[in-house]
Amino acid sequence: MAWAWNGRHFSPTDILLAGHGYFLYWSEDGWFAPPTDTYLVIDLSEGSEATDYPVSYLSAPPDGGWTDEYKTTKLVLRKIPAGTFIMGSPGAPNPELGRFSYETQHQVTLTRDFYTGVFEVTQKQWNLVMGDWPSYFKNPDYRDSRPVEQVSYNAIRGSIAGSGWPDNNAVDANCNKRRLRAKTGLAFDLPTEAQWEYACRAGTTTALNSGKNLTDTWECPNMAEVGRYWNNGGVAYSWEGDTSGGTAKVGSYLPNRWGLYDMHGNVWEWCLDKWNASDYSTEAVIDPVGSADGNSRGARGGAASCYAYYCRSAARFAITPEKKGNVVGLRLVAAVDTYLIVDLSAGARATSYPVSYLSAPPACGWTDEYKTAKLVLRKIPAGTFMMGSQGNELGRDTKETQHQVTLTNDFYVGVFEVTQKQWSLVMGNWPSYFSNSAYRDSRPVEKVSYNDIRGSNAGSGWPANNAVDAESFLGKLRARTGLSFDLPTEAQWEYACRAGTMTALNSGKNLTNKYTCPNMAEVGRYGMGFALPDSDTSKGTAKVGSYLPNRWGLYDMHGNVQEWCLDWWNNSDYPPQAVTDPAGSMTVCTYRSARSGSWDKEAMSCRSAARSGGVPSRGYNTLGLRLVWPVP
Repeated sequence: MAWAWNGRHFSPTDILLAGHGYFLYWSEDGWFAPPTDTYLVIDLSEGSEATDYPVSYLSAPPDGGWTDEYKTTKLVLRKIPAGTFIMGSPGAPNPELGRFSYETQHQVTLTRDFYTGVFEVTQKQWNLVMGDWPSYFKNPDYRDSRPVEQVSYNAIRGSIAGSGWPDNNAVDANCNKRRLRAKTGLAFDLPTEAQWEYACRAGTTTALNSGKNLTDTWECPNMAEVGRYWNNGGVAYSWEGDTSGGTAKVGSYLPNRWGLYDMHGNVWEWCLDKWNASDYSTEAVIDPVGSADGNSRGARGGAASCYAYYCRSAARFAITPEKKGNVVGLRLVAAVDTYLIVDLSAGARATSYPVSYLSAPPACGWTDEYKTAKLVLRKIPAGTFMMGSQGNELGRDTKETQHQVTLTNDFYVGVFEVTQKQWSLVMGNWPSYFSNSAYRDSRPVEKVSYNDIRGSNAGSGWPANNAVDAESFLGKLRARTGLSFDLPTEAQWEYACRAGTMTALNSGKNLTNKYTCPNMAEVGRYGMGFALPDSDTSKGTAKVGSYLPNRWGLYDMHGNVQEWCLDWWNNSDYPPQAVTDPAGSMTVCTYRSARSGSWDKEAMSCRSAARSGGVPSRGYNTLGLRLVWPVP
């Protein structure tokens, strides 16, 4: 697979450095370092009470290797490139030693890069996220860097929303994955069986990812090189024992070619797929998600209590989701395509706009290019949150009753409000009130109606359908990208704004005054009063990105311009019942919703929960838009 790094294009070689499993890259100019985002690192050191976990990236392992810090207080994941492989094990006439009948070989293509854990999640890492120690092997002298076990699929993803895979990737509010998603903004999950085996094999086709096969189904020296299993882990062990029996400390055996440890043995690793012990089809598949039926979930890798043949790359196992076994743990995956970029630079006459993805912001940050000639959207993981405001929140309105909302699908949302230049590059006009040409490019577009954005004919059909008029802003953007961009629902908007917070502002702070508030001044433009059209950015709207972002890196969710939402709204309150994927009123109303407050509003109108609306046919100099793209 071709890679781009530092402006050059090249392909990975087979050369590995010091067994770490990262590639050197070759171009006509010589050898270059790996991409800067080869490894994803999450700092858990603040523990389960932390409001967020810092995220960083490395191009290679640290000089000292993966010390205990990366097995206890930090999570480290390796980027795995998209590709095609043969999943399963060879059958007749030369069957793989120890194979099962439900391992029929077939071609699998994974179309997107993903991150996967360099190590199995350890007991200390689980504790820092969840606050408990569920494992059987819990001797305090040895437990920190041993893999966590006795954690069920339900504890990891939840038994309600979290049981929805493969229909959706939602998780329950208090499960392990929800906490990680909320505190990092990354779409963490378990791997599919296909992702797991692809990552395990790292290009090998043998029984073990070392490039070797088994010599015996039970006891095998080749297996002993790469993982803890029955022969070197013992079958008689107690919870207070040291690591000579039972599970080993993660990273105790040889890694595969991608630098991943313990893919063979130690603990079984939960996978997303439902599985009913049926065989694969022989047909080639793309991005498989497992069976639609089955009471069990897949698990891979074998364990410390298993014979060698259960620990092969192709070996499969099924476990009911509520089961907590002392040889069952997990390995994380995370989506790489965190940011979606649309290049608008060809302008309004273009027939198409190139689309690309980034796993992290550029090293130089979001320059003006991303506020004028390019659109940038951030992936928001599915989840559950409390929508509305608490009864004692300063400045709250009676139409903000708190209620639980579950969003079952990931979606991308604009890092910034759509700017005047971006609107011009799509539509070819400049509709905004704040039209001073010296300042307008990276100010948010305003005086655009709901109908300008979606259309007054087909575009008025929400929530019955999500069609838009061909000549509308969204109609042109969809036609030139092939992506179904839209406005957010109110629920999507507030979920993205809050980024896990419950406070009036997404900084984690509340208002100190309903009208003027220093906490509000940190996160957005508000309370400016009257401003002339030709004013500079000291009055009226600010350039997007001028204030602090939320924990998901989204700017101007408070103030600057209100942002159109899809929902019909009649100025009424929410019902108190829990809802899933709400789409607003099904009855046609006078208004469409708008959120965030604006440059001329007081602080209380800019809170996360504050609600407003506008007549769909009218443009206002206080009302603009932020894009979303629902992940298919």
